Amino acid sequence: MVLIGFLCVFGIKLADELQTGNLPLTQTRAEVLNQVHETTAAPGYRPSDIASGQQNRFLRMRANNVGLLQMLSQTNWFYFSAASFSGVYGYMNIFPPRPFLLLQWTVFILAVGSLVITAWHLQAVKCRAPWLGILTVGLITVLAASAGFSWVVDYQPQGRYLLSVLPILGLALAPFGASLTKSLIPRFTLTVSFLVSATSFWLICVSQLPRNPFWL
Repeated sequence: MVLIGFLCVFGIKLADELQTGNLPLTQTRAEVLNQVHETTAAPGYRPSDIASGQQNRFLRMRANNVGLLQMLSQTNWFYFSAASFSGVYGYMNIFPPRPFLLLQWTVFILAVGSLVITAWHLQAVKCRAPWLGILTVGLITVLAASAGFSWVVDYQPQGRYLLSVLPILGLALAPFGASLTKSLIPRFTLTVSFLVSATSFWLICVSQLPRNPFWL
């Protein structure tokens, strides 16, 4: 049923594209999209700006001879990615105080660490190293992909690009089920993590909503 529904929606969309004559992957479609980008993009991101060398300095930094380590260190990539992963509100303009951000990440790392350590002890010895290796590769891949996009394409240190670490952790921990929370330490760290996150939302985000002009 899902496949039939997908094919119906796809067929309607394709029929609409055929009527307008702007099929995907054609020169006509590319020209239309280029015109849209030219009229809607911010200065420095328009195709004409890129072609004339007047692009934003955060766009395609690798092509502009900015090294990866230079990008990471001089733009605070790690800080902005970590902050927006744990809780930056509004239009990325309501930040928690740095001490509170440090508290959030400390609690998050303790919660994840307690779950991983518990899962490590629950499984057979011969499975521990491959399991941890696959999990580590998955987490590093997400981090590298986000940093690479900011460096090669467009500088966007946003925590939403790191959120895929959560389903990776979920898949790695799912086989152990309720056994993970039988221990006191994982339950405690998860509870504290939830309380800190709720505090961040109510005391930092909600308290600034009426006063922040960007929400109007």
